[in-house]
Amino acid sequence: MDGGAVSYNMAYGDGGGVANYNAFTMSGGAISGNYATNGGGVASADMGDVNAFTLSGGGIYDNEAEDVGGGVMLYGGEFAVSGAFDLRDNTAGNVYLSEDTLITVAGALELSTPISVATEATPTATAPVVLTDGLPGHAATSDFASENPDYEVQLNSAGEAVLALPSPELLTPPAAKALTYNGAAQALITAGTADNGTLVYKLGDSGAYSTALPAATNAGRYTVYYKVAGERSGHVGTKPRGDGRYGDGGNRVDGLQRRPADERRHSHGRRQGALRRD
Repeated sequence: MDGGAVSYNMAYGDGGGVANYNAFTMSGGAISGNYATNGGGVASADMGDVNAFTLSGGGIYDNEAEDVGGGVMLYGGEFAVSGAFDLRDNTAGNVYLSEDTLITVAGALELSTPISVATEATPTATAPVVLTDGLPGHAATSDFASENPDYEVQLNSAGEAVLALPSPELLTPPAAKALTYNGAAQALITAGTADNGTLVYKLGDSGAYSTALPAATNAGRYTVYYKVAGERSGHVGTKPRGDGRYGDGGNRVDGLQRRPADERRHSHGRRQGALRRD
């Protein structure tokens, strides 16, 4: 298809505009205003023979699906994209990929709107869902977007776009509190904040991490560790002054020093009075 329009069709099944079970190439024209149960604009499915949908131009927009793939639903086969095309504003998602179906980036992309994708497979913290085959040199992760706001498009170690849970991010690190001994247990730090993760703490080298702020009763020097899942480590230090006091107004932040999560010691031994981040 290199021109014309496929519009205002309806299918109580797959493929309101186009149902492809062999090979379909689109370099121009428009597929719009169509409706189907799946694949309102285009449904492309591998039925055991060679199946390919090649998209390099034209527009697929304003289509609707009852279930998935308002614009394009792919069930196996190849979806090869390149060039400039308009894939947007489809109800029930713009592109739906069944499990193990990938987008092949066959050439440079020149898009004004990212390709927004939903997948049958669900990303987990340890297993993102691969979206592309052939991304390096032809496109960037910014050429893709997630239909589900709970996920984001990232780059994996192979240089391909993947759908993943957002990376945890430390927004505000915990800080040492200026405390004076009063005979009661007192929280040693102020709480930090994190996005897409939970900030947890522990007092000293032993014990388990918890969301509770570590507290102590006796005056002294304490080491509080903290971490956000997936992040590197560092520390913020406090140094108390004077016998019988936590700080006497002299608590200070020694700085945030990033290091691998398993490196918790300086070359000259463990630093006392430090608030460390794993």
